[in-house]
Amino acid sequence: MKSDTRLRILEAAEQTFARSGWLGATTQEIARGAKVNEVTLFRHFGNKNQLFVAVIERFIAERRQVVDEAVAEHAPLEEVLARYAEVQHRSLLKSAGFIRTLMAECGRHPKETSAAIQGVVKPLRNQLLRLLKAAQKRGEIRAGVDCEAALDLFSGMFFTQAVKPRTGKVGYTPDKYRALAVAVFVRGIRP
Repeated sequence: MKSDTRLRILEAAEQTFARSGWLGATTQEIARGAKVNEVTLFRHFGNKNQLFVAVIERFIAERRQVVDEAVAEHAPLEEVLARYAEVQHRSLLKSAGFIRTLMAECGRHPKETSAAIQGVVKPLRNQLLRLLKAAQKRGEIRAGVDCEAALDLFSGMFFTQAVKPRTGKVGYTPDKYRALAVAVFVRGIRP
């Protein structure tokens, strides 16, 4: 029951932040959307900023798990990237409205949002960067490839496709897009 309540609050918060932005969203509105009272929201999350961080953490938790498992399994780089891309892309497509709002809020309210995002996202980014650098040391990535730039390029392929405004129907599925993006990326960084 407690986890169900927490999940409802997180889902209502994501929708409210997507609709109203960080500053415009109120805990009262979020609580109403989750069908709980505001005291319950505060008991679970403390305040709006901690709830905002929890929404971001929920957004990237599955990606972090995929990377952890891949590292533990010593999976080949292309397999790791394909698994990560599937989870990242699916998550971005599901939460595109929240992500668009989050990007706008970073520009409007950098003090309130930047620390929250950096505290949650940066550790995952660092883990992925270590993964690429380790693959480079093993010879799976060309020596001259800048792993940090490659990581941004890889992430950007899914980010852009998922959150860009739709201007019309495309002739490919998300699965086909993802498979092609991983294949093109891996071919571009291989020795």
